[in-house]
Amino acid sequence: MLRSLVGSEMCIRDRSLTLTLTHHHPHPSSPSPSPNPHSLAGPDGQGENKFQIAMKEAPCENYGCFYLTCITCSYGTNWCLRRQVLEKDWSRYYCCQGLSPCCQEQLDNVTPADPNGRACCAWCECCVCPGLAIAATRSHLMIEYGLTPDPSDNQIIRFNNCIQMLACICEICAMFNPDLREAADCIHCIAQIVFCCMAGCMAGQIDIEKRYQQSLGPASAPLLGPEAHDRDTAPGQAPEYRAVAHDGPTDSTPPPPPPCLLYTSPSPRD
Repeated sequence: MLRSLVGSEMCIRDRSLTLTLTHHHPHPSSPSPSPNPHSLAGPDGQGENKFQIAMKEAPCENYGCFYLTCITCSYGTNWCLRRQVLEKDWSRYYCCQGLSPCCQEQLDNVTPADPNGRACCAWCECCVCPGLAIAATRSHLMIEYGLTPDPSDNQIIRFNNCIQMLACICEICAMFNPDLREAADCIHCIAQIVFCCMAGCMAGQIDIEKRYQQSLGPASAPLLGPEAHDRDTAPGQAPEYRAVAHDGPTDSTPPPPPPCLLYTSPSPRD
């Protein structure tokens, strides 16, 4: 009923939280923290940089992107944000940018090699899994520039988690007790609104951050891409990274991406 989505929304060092955290091996589409001065990452993969704005500031700082995302339930901006983050280079696109909660290898196998075909796949991803699509875009940006989310970002995402779970529980209860149908519909409507607001905050944050990084000049551009990775690795083995030419010394073995916090988007209603 609920579509579980995975995004790198939170960096937590407590390895005991195995029920909520999921670790992913580095993927060819997931850029490693850049060694340039605009993108710093700690030894554990946690970024030392902050977003230009927190998600809670998006309605005021980037109201156009926020409200367009809310009104269209993220369908109006999702694909454009992915294109913006990938800098219109669709050869860097992978389904969920390598952060799919399952079947990543199978998804990669069916993704066409042609950039135009990948752009069409991105459109399908944004239509079928809007929450996962925008989360993958934000996660890609966080890893690319070594960003750490604001604590309030995690609070917004957790609140969305709670309201989606409450909606799920109410839907199940309404299946056995018809008298609860009206209450379940009300909670479901609230859950939809909460998700749209969270997606709008996320979209506004992504847009401002990417435009800021691009304004810094070529030094802030991603230095690693799909062509910089070796995908011929043994099953279960993380891909081997190769550094791209850059002014100054670089580390050929970047740290893994930060752990991911499981969160959910509302389920579709018939």
